[in-house]
Amino acid sequence: MGDVDYVSSPEGLGDKYVLCWFDDVEEDTTKNLRRLTSVSFSQKVIYTTTESGKRTYNVQFKAEYGKLR
Repeated sequence: MGDVDYVSSPEGLGDKYVLCWFDDVEEDTTKNLRRLTSVSFSQKVIYTTTESGKRTYNVQFKAEYGKLR
């Protein structure tokens, strides 16, 4: 967890991150966590905002390590 606005800052673009998400197609909650490590973003994070204020983010990234299954 962190401040997504920091990722878009000049300081944040140079850092490495860990991305985690839950795979909705995997019913077993002990196996549905996916993680990519040593993630760097190749450009600034952009987002759109819905009328209710929900943000949807879009960015290209590179992950050096990951285990998806």
